[in-house]
Parts: sequence; structure tokens; C-alpha cells
Amino acid sequence: MDRKKPQLPCAAMPHTGFRSQGLPKARAAISVLSILFLLGACSPAADAPATSAVAPPPVADAAKPSPAQTAARLQECRAKLEAGIPSGMVINASADNGRPILWVGPAWEKSALQAKESLARDTACFFLSGDESRTLKFSIYDQATDREVAVWDRSRLIEW
Repeated sequence: MDRKKPQLPCAAMPHTGFRSQGLPKARAAISVLSILFLLGACSPAADAPATSAVAPPPVADAAKPSPAQTAARLQECRAKLEAGIPSGMVINASADNGRPILWVGPAWEKSALQAKESLARDTACFFLSGDESRTLKFSIYDQATDREVAVWDRSRLIEW
């Protein structure tokens, strides 16, 4: 029975039999081959059919809002946070050593998950000065117990 050696992507590169070598030699050979592939030891013309040299179109980044849009959104978010103060949902939004923190009151525990997520999203908008093209992670503390009750993790609310 005649066995063929497996073909590497580049036919010009010699195949080393890993089974006959010890484990350290095989690892070294794999490392060397990996480096050769990463450095482009194989030319695409060696065994691949010719492809078009046209690069795919770049993926469009998320549109960055204009300064007027961010200022308007910041005012909306600030108004929503201030509206939560009389209801006891919000106590304060501050930064401790550069780390944003939302302090909530007793109405936090009684609120529905959707209201909590909305408040956290508006708080993130406030901390980001209205620029919602970026993300932010911040903690939410209960003012009465001085304990962390949730985290806004860039785009979702995680409660404990």
C-alpha cells in the first residue's frame, strides 16, 4: 500500500514527518512552519489560481454624531436623570477617581427591569457627554446600603 504524503499549501516547502520525530522536534517544526506561513514564504502564484487584486470595500464605521447632536442628546439624558431624582430612583451620578458611579435610591429595587435599563442607558449617555457611538462600563450603587447592586456593561445591565 503506497501512502502519499499530505500536501502543504505551498508545494515548494518540504514536508517533515512529524510522527517519526520526537515531540520537541515536532513542536519546533510546527513553529518554524507557522513562522514561514506568517512571513509569506508561499507565494500565492505557487499553487493558487490567480485572483483579482481588487480589495474588498472597507466596512463603514458607525457614524460619529455631530457636536450639535451630542449636545442635544446630553441635555435629554441629563433631563431624564434629573426626572428620576424626585421619584427616589436616582440620588446622584458622579465620578470617583475617574470611575463613573450611579447612586440609586429605594425606588430602584421596586422598578421594572426595563425602567432600570433605560435609566442606565441614559446615565451612560450622560457620562459620555451625549456621544453614544462609544461605550462605557460603570457601577450602580444603592445609596442606603452603600453596596454595588448592578453594573452597566457597555450595552447591557447586569444586576445581582
